[in-house]
Amino acid sequence: MKETFIKINQYIKNHMWFIAPAAIVTGIILGDNLSPYRYLAIYIFSFLTFTGSIEMRLTDFKRIVKKPLPIFVFILYSHIILPVLGFLLSSIFFKNNKDIILGYILLLSGPVAIVSFIWSDIYNGDGALSLSMIIVDTLVTPILMPIMAKILIGDSIKINIGGMMVSLCFMVVIPLILGLSINEFSKGKAKENVALYLQPFGKLALFIALSLTISKTSKTILSLHFEDTYILLFNISLTAIAFVLGYYNQFKMIDEKERISVACGVGLRNNTVTLIIATTYYSSVTAIPIIAGLLFQQFLASTFCKELFSHNKKKKQ
Repeated sequence: MKETFIKINQYIKNHMWFIAPAAIVTGIILGDNLSPYRYLAIYIFSFLTFTGSIEMRLTDFKRIVKKPLPIFVFILYSHIILPVLGFLLSSIFFKNNKDIILGYILLLSGPVAIVSFIWSDIYNGDGALSLSMIIVDTLVTPILMPIMAKILIGDSIKINIGGMMVSLCFMVVIPLILGLSINEFSKGKAKENVALYLQPFGKLALFIALSLTISKTSKTILSLHFEDTYILLFNISLTAIAFVLGYYNQFKMIDEKERISVACGVGLRNNTVTLIIATTYYSSVTAIPIIAGLLFQQFLASTFCKELFSHNKKKKQ
């Protein structure tokens, strides 16, 4: 049984790039047929966060506390520099569309993707640092994300700071603390005996949560025109900037392994959480940049990681 689940998990990992596009297509096709079930997206994503966090231990975090600079750099770029840069650039290209601008602010200030640990591991990054960034970012995002949105967008759109904080805590903070605590108290046995069997259901949860969330925006997506594809090109550019800034940051005290982990953390955002926030509190137009990010994030991660870190993958092999 255990070997079967290992094979299933490995197969899903190798095809992660397919899950988001398939869920988006499903949500668009089913549209309002899923409306009675949309409220479940937050609960389903909470389960997804739990399945990922049950693999973590506080021991991964303790070493990083002694050298916090990489965490500081990661937070600085993820929650201040990139959201500000995204705001400035999107204000130039989409100056008459405040909803799109807000979408880019949310996209670039959202929580780090748990899958960033996988990409960092593939290219021989610092695994403990990657896990630590996920833990720290999960705790600070409910505070920094709505505050940055409020600072940058001002009063032109009402920012529901309280609602965003509550939703983020429910989707990422509480399940992360729960999963981390279970694995910690079991002294790592939960990771060995429970996480393995939950992982396939976690990926299924991602598919369902995405489909339910996308269904709310199906009419907006179907009304887009060919000329709107420049939004996708803009997203690709921002993702490239995020990876490059994260890797070629100006802090010389950070070594190569740490740079790889920081770059993966800065470049890969948990767009599913951000999409749920956008569709829950704002217009469907706000979700468009986030959906564009969802479509090609894994493909872009593969491309940029290969270009920037291929020398490290060879070392590991």
